[in-house]
Amino acid sequence: MTALLCVGVLVLDVIFLVDELPSGGEKMLGHGMSEAIGGPAAIGGLAAVRLGGKASLLSRVGDDRVGKAILDGFRDAGLDTSAVEILPGATSSFSAVAVDPNGERQIVNYTDPRLHAAAPRVIPPVEPFDAVLVDTIYPMAAIPALKAARQHGLPGIVDFDVKPRSGSSEILELASHIAFSRQGLRSLTGLDDAEAGLRAVASRNSGWVGVTLGENGIMWLENGAIRQLPAFQVDVVDTLGAGDVFHGGLAYGLAQGRSIEDALHLGAAAAAVKCTRKGGGPGAPTRAEVDSFLRARGAA
Repeated sequence: MTALLCVGVLVLDVIFLVDELPSGGEKMLGHGMSEAIGGPAAIGGLAAVRLGGKASLLSRVGDDRVGKAILDGFRDAGLDTSAVEILPGATSSFSAVAVDPNGERQIVNYTDPRLHAAAPRVIPPVEPFDAVLVDTIYPMAAIPALKAARQHGLPGIVDFDVKPRSGSSEILELASHIAFSRQGLRSLTGLDDAEAGLRAVASRNSGWVGVTLGENGIMWLENGAIRQLPAFQVDVVDTLGAGDVFHGGLAYGLAQGRSIEDALHLGAAAAAVKCTRKGGGPGAPTRAEVDSFLRARGAA
């Protein structure tokens, strides 16, 4: 069974349904509230499990109610949390998320700096895994995990959604595949133009580079040329976690030995189905649901 090691932050999302996204110093009333587990690489792992694989998490949480809820949620979803450390006295990461009727979201996250200030006590051996998927929130775990992946010839995929305070250059140098969000690419390069941003990154790093562009699909560089994969058109209910699900599908496809285009196609389809559901990343679809979605569009 295809297995991923997923390295990064673990989060509890508190999700509010609102009539419109907040702006300025105003008070708003929500008309629905729920909680969901989150975290870029972690939800990528959850997506891989739903697609038929296995996933193990490498992270840290605090010894609080939020940390317990996070671990229980991922365990219930079928992920291995045995390499997640519980840090006494630390506050587990959580986010307040507003979702409007169009499915767009606004996120405010708090992550205790103590959670990711030190490397994990143990990095699990990568030999049992077929790929390593990391986010940029915990560089002191992501960097050794990517080093191990490179040493063993495994895909090392980076979900680059947020520029870290330190470690960017090492993460980028070690990755075999770097998948940016538009915000992440802009924050790293200072460039608004996505193509220019990708070329800037590719000039300094040897790995594959691409960027997700929401409803405009995915752009990547291939042999120096720009390529694009259009997004699937769906009735959007909730975009929270869609990028994480995409990265999970991408990593799962690469771990299976698929071509980059096939892996992108799988990730895009999984993310599209997720967008039709409420509840953030735990709305990731099963493999049967993705296959049905693709057959209905003649894209299987």
